[in-house]
Amino acid sequence: MSETTTVASNQIHNLWQKLAEELLNIFDAHGVCAVVANETAVFTQTTTVFGVSDPQNNYFDVWVCDKNGRIQQTRWTKEEATFGTLLAAGKPTTKEKFNRPPAELIRSELWQLPRERILGVPLPAPGRYAPVTPPSILCFIDPDEAHPLTTPENLAALATHVTLALDRAYLRQTVDRQDIEFGGVSEIS
Repeated sequence: MSETTTVASNQIHNLWQKLAEELLNIFDAHGVCAVVANETAVFTQTTTVFGVSDPQNNYFDVWVCDKNGRIQQTRWTKEEATFGTLLAAGKPTTKEKFNRPPAELIRSELWQLPRERILGVPLPAPGRYAPVTPPSILCFIDPDEAHPLTTPENLAALATHVTLALDRAYLRQTVDRQDIEFGGVSEIS
């Protein structure tokens, strides 16, 4: 194993460890999205965008985080988000800004951010189970292609890592809702 590969592996391991530590006690999907956007932005030294769809698939709650960790939460309609082609790819995909139709560039909040390209990682990660996480995406704005996180293997591992945390948060939300519903039924009975 070369020294460069060892350094890259150690860097990725440090990111996995940092994410695991920070997500350990977070059972809220929005908290998971904010942590992942922040940690990946600081780690890659690039702006990241994390979008998670609402249950009716009408809008995306979005976190935009710059390389210094400054984060902004907002909400974009599906038309403003224009995550469709990145989500439909089903795997990490790079899209060039100036290969997009002009109308998409003008109406899109997402495409206002990059100078050249976006690397999108659709979530939930593909698997043999039925995830409870709604369609989501983690985007890297003008990423450094030489960064160790931007390899297909590491992006796939990141998608799996994040999907586990989001599924846990959404399952917790379901359990909490059921507790309230059953509590109401018990009081009525």
